[in-house]
Amino acid sequence: MTLRFASFLMGGFECASHVRQDRTRLDLLQSTHHDECAEIDYRLLQSMGVYTARDGIRWHRIESQQGIYDWKSCTQMVDAAHATGMEVIWDLCHWGVPDWVDPFAPEFPTQFAAFAKAFAEWMAEKRTRANIVSIPFFCPMNEISFWSWVGGDTEYFAPFGCRRGPQLKRQLVHATILATKAVREILPQARFVQAEPLIRVTSKTRRMATLSRVAAHNEGQFEAWDMIAGRKAPELGGAEDLLDVLGINYYWNNQWIHGGARTPLGHMTHTALHM
Repeated sequence: MTLRFASFLMGGFECASHVRQDRTRLDLLQSTHHDECAEIDYRLLQSMGVYTARDGIRWHRIESQQGIYDWKSCTQMVDAAHATGMEVIWDLCHWGVPDWVDPFAPEFPTQFAAFAKAFAEWMAEKRTRANIVSIPFFCPMNEISFWSWVGGDTEYFAPFGCRRGPQLKRQLVHATILATKAVREILPQARFVQAEPLIRVTSKTRRMATLSRVAAHNEGQFEAWDMIAGRKAPELGGAEDLLDVLGINYYWNNQWIHGGARTPLGHMTHTALHM
């Protein structure tokens, strides 16, 4: 299906709400006051010709107790989007989950799907009241690949897993699949963005074992997408129509030598995005 966003250039508001290694929870929407100033922020973007933005809601604030939803933390933001006509891609989970949620638990995917469905129902009602007919956009789970590594292998983010990255990735993908289906039940016209970081790993050696690991690492950046599409781990329920809009996150430090240093712009092994 052909898709055209409201503007070629897009804005974005950091909405991470994860728990760090020191057990401090971040809430960037609150610390930047964007949750209070969303309408001002959206109008500033629009004054520069930007009419599409990525933003987010905070699961840990909305459902601090299982099954009890408090929408106060996102009402002002959603209302601001409707008032300004800003096209928003809403992150449903940007690395942060409520304290009672364990992403490794078997029930995690259904818990997230229930939350996503509740948000879709609440948003559908607000859209009807405001006579909003534009396409709603969602990013169910931000950067599954990165979260699987940082939260499943390194113990740096919650849920503080060690060598459990593949397990966490399956959980996050399964949750994404169920959430996408749940939202579509309420908002069948919704579109979904799957945001993943783009990486490139190189090797100093030509040893076959190292080259094999490097190749696997590079190929692994696409695994979450393949799982959502049902090309890998089909038992999770993935399907081609669940992989909708691909969002590529490209960072200054997204390229490195296996077992060595980063290869930023200007490094002899750095590959340009357009190549």
